[in-house]
Amino acid sequence: MIPPVLRIHLAVLAFSLLFTAACGGTSSRPNPATLTAQIDRSQQLATRMAQGLQSTSLATDLQLTSTAQAVQSLLQAAGSWEFVLPEDFDQASAAWVTGEDSNDYGSSKWTIALDKLRWEAAATQGMVWWSIPDMPPLADFYLSVIGRQISVPPDSLLGLTFRVTEDEEGYYLFQVDAGGNFAVYQLENDSWIPLVSWRPAPVYQPGQANQLAVLGQGAQFYFLINGEVVAEMYDENLAIGTTGLAIGMNNPGDSGTWEFKSFQVSAPESSFPTPTANP
Repeated sequence: MIPPVLRIHLAVLAFSLLFTAACGGTSSRPNPATLTAQIDRSQQLATRMAQGLQSTSLATDLQLTSTAQAVQSLLQAAGSWEFVLPEDFDQASAAWVTGEDSNDYGSSKWTIALDKLRWEAAATQGMVWWSIPDMPPLADFYLSVIGRQISVPPDSLLGLTFRVTEDEEGYYLFQVDAGGNFAVYQLENDSWIPLVSWRPAPVYQPGQANQLAVLGQGAQFYFLINGEVVAEMYDENLAIGTTGLAIGMNNPGDSGTWEFKSFQVSAPESSFPTPTANP
């Protein structure tokens, strides 16, 4: 059966053929045999288009299923990886910056209590501000956090940074805004390079606690929100680095409060760089 949309297209095409035959040539009436043949060819074309769409849809479904299965296998493997930091912010507090800081872009205040990191910030201009714990750089990793935007502007963001370079001048950023739209960018030479374009994540719950996660293996990355894979990417630009949290605001005068808990970083033993022996 030809889908309804294709039937509409076919009807328009048939009407167009009738109109052309009536207005052109030496006769004001179309040849019935010619018109029948043209409509038959149009029906065949529409059928092939429908079959092509069905094949594309099937291929997409298979790809999504394959991706989900691959990620589940990797997540199961990641369950045996080493924890780089305790998930409890209280236990890992020595690795995190607390207190207050400010620069030309705004100010931040970090406090840790009851296994949560609370981040209050005010912007003097648009900014993305990150906080990275004291940890070794990693290649392969699993990174996740449960974050909540408590009182924030609608276009503010929270996110995860990963593969942060040693000089902290470059990194990847997986970010979600208060409405549940997400994107992935790379910071390079003070410029933002889009890697996964902004798109909605229906599984995200605005105003609630949501889990963000990144699974990285070599140049392949998978992004999850509340346990569901929402995107994947392949990028070879940054091979190793540290991870952390990020917030952002777009407008001068914006302010907000974010809360994080259960910050997990784990990696296979082979992902840690091999110490170089002293000569």
